[in-house]
Amino acid sequence: MKTRLCLIIPVALFSFSYAYGEPALKGCAAKKHSIETQIQHARQYNNKHQIKGLEKALEDNIENCDDKKLAAERKQKITEKMNKVSEREAELNEAKARGDAKKISRKAEKLEKAKQELKAAQEELDR
Repeated sequence: MKTRLCLIIPVALFSFSYAYGEPALKGCAAKKHSIETQIQHARQYNNKHQIKGLEKALEDNIENCDDKKLAAERKQKITEKMNKVSEREAELNEAKARGDAKKISRKAEKLEKAKQELKAAQEELDR
């Protein structure tokens, strides 16, 4: 038992140091890496149609991706999601003012979904 533990701990520590030692990819490089990973998975399962589409996406990424343009698109998406959250909050407040419990519940669910979409868009900006 102690021998196993002695073997596992150094391997685990090495894995963590390796993972945190490499700088994380951002922007177009991260997008390219993601597409390449998807291509590998598609090849693993011999999905020729998906491979073809992903290879086209990779070519497009290589030829046209610009980090500044990508960041601007992601910021625009965040703005749109923030507007959607504001709209959903206004709808919820209106339903609360009317006192309709069924509508309040539905509007609260829609607001929560809009907040999740906003959070996802914000996380995407950091990639």
